[in-house]
Amino acid sequence: MSILSIGSIIATFVRESDERLAEAEQFLGKLDRNPADADSLREVMRRFHGFAGVGGIDGFELINSAGQRGEAECRKQLKASESVEPDQIRRWRSLFAFIEAEACAMHRAAFTLTLVEPEEEQETEEGRTMRKVYNVLLVEDDVEIHACLGRRLSEEGFNVRSAFTRDEALTSMAIALPHAMIIGDASGYDLVSKLREERENAPVFIVSGREEFCDKVEAIRCGADAWFGKPLNVDAVIRKLRSLVESRDDTVARVLSVEDDVAQSQYLKSVLESAGYEVRSCLDPSSFEHDLATFAPNLILMDILLPGVSGYELARFVRQLDEHHATPILFLTSEREMHTRIEAMRSGGDDHIEKPVAPNLLLAAVEARVQRARQIRHFLDRDSLTGLLNRGAFQRRVETALRYANGALILLDVDYFKRLNDTYGHAFGDQVLARLASFLHVHVRVSDAISRYGGEEFAMFIEDVTDDEAMRLAERLRDEFASLGHTAPDGSTIYCSFSAGVNGSIRRSGSYHAAMLSADEALYRAKAEGRNRVGRAYEPAPRAVA
Repeated sequence: MSILSIGSIIATFVRESDERLAEAEQFLGKLDRNPADADSLREVMRRFHGFAGVGGIDGFELINSAGQRGEAECRKQLKASESVEPDQIRRWRSLFAFIEAEACAMHRAAFTLTLVEPEEEQETEEGRTMRKVYNVLLVEDDVEIHACLGRRLSEEGFNVRSAFTRDEALTSMAIALPHAMIIGDASGYDLVSKLREERENAPVFIVSGREEFCDKVEAIRCGADAWFGKPLNVDAVIRKLRSLVESRDDTVARVLSVEDDVAQSQYLKSVLESAGYEVRSCLDPSSFEHDLATFAPNLILMDILLPGVSGYELARFVRQLDEHHATPILFLTSEREMHTRIEAMRSGGDDHIEKPVAPNLLLAAVEARVQRARQIRHFLDRDSLTGLLNRGAFQRRVETALRYANGALILLDVDYFKRLNDTYGHAFGDQVLARLASFLHVHVRVSDAISRYGGEEFAMFIEDVTDDEAMRLAERLRDEFASLGHTAPDGSTIYCSFSAGVNGSIRRSGSYHAAMLSADEALYRAKAEGRNRVGRAYEPAPRAVA
């Protein structure tokens, strides 16, 4: 079955599920008012049954499981002929929320797969890696926090799985292990250790109304990565979560080993590769600059005594490069003198490990530094409001990508943004920008780059697409975003749009800056022609008339 056929089936399922979920909420509301209403209970069971039998495509398994569980609980309640307890109604709401989140995640994935496909059906191209959707288990008995945080996480592209109790969380983890967990302190810290047993690097956040320092220490002791107090700063939670899940993802870390001793170099390479790292050995310091540029290491292991140059001098060279300000440098040396440690720090080194180095010590030092550096790099390269790449990081990412691939540049600009700020306030304007950023992030591939380029302007780099594919992508994104409603401070629903300029081939422009200028000119034409439209930098040549 083609990608487009799958997308059509999923889109139909999502439309039908929206109606079914709305009906379920109506009958759950009746049960809230009258817990003995058997007819409403039967209707809730029917809605669960509708989700228990869907199938035909990989990915519906979790929805099936949740539907079957809800149907069985309703059937058991009907046989008992007793009033439904509030906790039971809340659990059913949690199951329906879980189903809704799964359906939305599938819809986003299907939408992304078909973004740059031609109108006729065809198989996807080899090598296109779609953006990963991270599953977040939200365990919190506070309904308001659950609703607010769950909604924002979904908007940011996370797949939210809901649980109100410890037992529900364990059931959800048995169905599918999450990539991250946010847990209220009332749910039990043993859930953290349970997750750590199965997925060691999964980020875990504690949400607590207790402000005592000893409570924060207890959260850290149980293995949590962060502690957030109430009232909850949702933006801070999301920024931290995205930083950790992306920095701890399964992407293989690259280690550049600068060591002129062949035997020692082979030893280091063997130890690190056995732990899953990608290693390049630099035996000759004269090739260091080339290896640094082409390998783009996440960490550098540096010997001090090298032919013709010292490791200290190479470290100072690394620190002069913007892209390697945060790259960890670990010095490996047999020297034990204090001045050696001092010189290592002065030259920009992060640690000093004495030879012979034990494998466990080496791996622990590398792992800790790589994870820390990834988090630091994430924050250095990101815009604080949207979490997208900042302008400098975007340029570096595009210029690096162009060494081995061509691509399209798309510039976006929110229409009438000043009027929006003046009418509804800057906080609402920021909300629209953050919503657009989230929308773009979840609807493109992981190989594509997105930036908040400045103010209300965004830039995108889409790899390996034609002019027509880039135009079709921009038009589809424009149309979809224009249909999203935004809740203004006065409670009204506001619709926003953007204009776009597309440069379908950076290489045709000759340079990054020339390509950006062409895309900007196309954007300017789109706005001059009435806004909420897409302009093309290079118009196709007119067809010859026969």
